[in-house]
Amino acid sequence: MEDIRIVMSFIVPLVFIFICIKKRVSPVLFTLGAGVLTALIGGLPLEQIPGTMSGAFGTMMTNSAYVIIFGIMYGELMEATGGLSALLTRMVKRTGANGSIVAVFIFGYVLSIPVGFPAAMAVGCPMLKPLSRKTGKPLVSFASAFIPASFTTSSLVIPTLTPVLVCGLVGANLGWSFVYSLVASLIAAMVGCLGWAFLMAKMYGKIERVEDFDGEVVDVAEPDNAPPTGLIVGLIILPIALILAGTILPQMLSAENPIVTLFSFIGNTSFALILSIMVELAVLRKYLDNTMKVVETAVSKCGMNLVLTGLSGAMGTILMAVGVGDMLLRYTENINLPVLVLAFLITLLIRVSTGVTTVAATTVAPLLLPMVMSMGVSPVLYALAICFGCVGPALPNDGAFWMYKNFAGMTTKETFLSFTIPTAIIGVLGLIAVMVLSALAPVLPGLLQ
Repeated sequence: MEDIRIVMSFIVPLVFIFICIKKRVSPVLFTLGAGVLTALIGGLPLEQIPGTMSGAFGTMMTNSAYVIIFGIMYGELMEATGGLSALLTRMVKRTGANGSIVAVFIFGYVLSIPVGFPAAMAVGCPMLKPLSRKTGKPLVSFASAFIPASFTTSSLVIPTLTPVLVCGLVGANLGWSFVYSLVASLIAAMVGCLGWAFLMAKMYGKIERVEDFDGEVVDVAEPDNAPPTGLIVGLIILPIALILAGTILPQMLSAENPIVTLFSFIGNTSFALILSIMVELAVLRKYLDNTMKVVETAVSKCGMNLVLTGLSGAMGTILMAVGVGDMLLRYTENINLPVLVLAFLITLLIRVSTGVTTVAATTVAPLLLPMVMSMGVSPVLYALAICFGCVGPALPNDGAFWMYKNFAGMTTKETFLSFTIPTAIIGVLGLIAVMVLSALAPVLPGLLQ
């Protein structure tokens, strides 16, 4: 009877979330409501509910708030200059028609790391049709190269929201999570995204729908007063390089080395973003009409993400408090399915059902954590498995599916071909990469800490 109550404390809030998504209720409201429902059905004493939720909220803010705030600000400053659009245009011009698909893939993969998926879509999608018109290559091949790559890094690589949330919930080291997510996502995306894009180019061999390009030809023009290519590339690489250095150098040099001390400070994920913003403000001022207005806009965009981060943490803590994690541990400890595979599959199921990556990620992260800890599995790999479960497949119940379709002017069939199928492939390849890393964990740094 107790187990039935615990199961219902998980299922009823999940159904509530499905209904709220269908009714277009704000995620802030349904995440808060789901947390309270979980507590009430799970039998958590009423006097404990406020303290449990507020304590978890504060913990998530401690772990994630700086990364979210400064990550959004960093991307907003770069996007406001028009430099990102100019960079894509210049990359395609340099590579020519034959290398244009690779250029679009690289741009999409890297762009989402500092700016996130919605901003990457806003910058890149309007460029896809003009690129297709100028190069004669099918629109669906450019879309397959750009969108799944952006979605992958947005779901996996810090400082984007989903991996920051998951790492905060499972206690994974942010630096090592960044390193291994970068490696695993790149391998998976090169096969499942870039390989698929070339297959689409070969299958269609020409612009798929000529009527889309009737009338005036739209040129791929650069924004006025855009920053130089080298400057934008340097700004994109800067926080990535600092975080990598801060994570890897301590493994190569002695702890007393002053270089290790320096990069342990400036390579901290939060401070790397702060330092990168300071550099941005110094070098991009002449390309911005009103720098402080851009900063204020970025700060205003942080509110929803911060609230969702805190409420997701509260939901996960309540699930653990009512016994969902312990029950799952009892029922799955004798199953031969590896815990990383189980985490991937449960996340994928919730992701496909709800269409919301943050809901899937933050629901699963605390559930299997007792099992992960008892088995000595790396929290970094656990976080990776969950994040790859969030990648795909992107279905029509996902807001990103329709947002992308509208941004790029695709048909539903093209959206499935260029988004749903490659994200499904990337998710499976990502799980394989996680299992390979798990097998190699004893000889790899940062996975058994």
